[in-house]
Amino acid sequence: MATLAVFLSLLAIASAWHFKQIFDQEFINYKITHKKTYSSFVEETIRYNVFLENKLRMSQHNEKFARGETHDEHRQVLGLLSLPEFDVAYLERETRRVAASVVAVKDDGLPDYLDWREKGAVTPVKNQDRCGSCWAFSAVGALEGQIFRNTGVLRSLSVQQVVDCTENALGCAGGLPALAYEQIERSGGLATEEDYPYITYALKEAVSKYGPISVAFSVLDDFIHYKRGVYECSKRAALNHAVLLVGYGSDEVDGDYWIIKNSWGVNWGERGYFRMARNKNNTCFIAAQSSIPDVWFHGN
Repeated sequence: MATLAVFLSLLAIASAWHFKQIFDQEFINYKITHKKTYSSFVEETIRYNVFLENKLRMSQHNEKFARGETHDEHRQVLGLLSLPEFDVAYLERETRRVAASVVAVKDDGLPDYLDWREKGAVTPVKNQDRCGSCWAFSAVGALEGQIFRNTGVLRSLSVQQVVDCTENALGCAGGLPALAYEQIERSGGLATEEDYPYITYALKEAVSKYGPISVAFSVLDDFIHYKRGVYECSKRAALNHAVLLVGYGSDEVDGDYWIIKNSWGVNWGERGYFRMARNKNNTCFIAAQSSIPDVWFHGN
């Protein structure tokens, strides 16, 4: 009997180890697929545990789906964010009530099925990344659809312009589609996505693929006395200084940041460089004006 108990214990340990190897490989595959890297063993361990918790939650939901208890099947797309982190990164933190009126109309020959994608009125799916800008994506999508209905032309419009410029909104911390419409009307229109791209990807992708990039931003009084750390503008102001963006990074204390070379000598800041907050509502308008030369070399 004792031999059987030992055998069953060893079998359970072996089985658990086998499943751990499977989960470890899935975690590695997920990191590779989504290009995730972590700066410390502690952060890696935290993300691994979150991955397992989300995987368990997804599996439990899909078990109910298989039994017909739910109508949707879940996929693990945002698997390395805990539920509170997802709330901060993707959802609005500021909600306000607005008045709205809906006029009831008689169902006069309305179709039983309708999908505006099939009519060409919807642009490809975009990604807000870790920014609570869903309100801007929603508003821009509705505007794109209305322009298509009136002109027959579908254009991908700038979400970033709405995030940057909408008054009384909080950028990545939340806003309302109604505020976006008012700002677009005041501005006389909206740029295309190509002309004013979503910075979470555009600027990061550009410096990663093409090297150091010239950028401009708003210098406030306190920036002049910067010594170290990750800087973030306390208010909005006009662009008044050009610098060189050389990279980006993130850590547990300072969060996401840009690495930028200044031109005020090595005794200023972090030996002539400074770090500016990244994914913080385009602080200081750091991504509003960027450029890189297109260089050709002739001869040998």
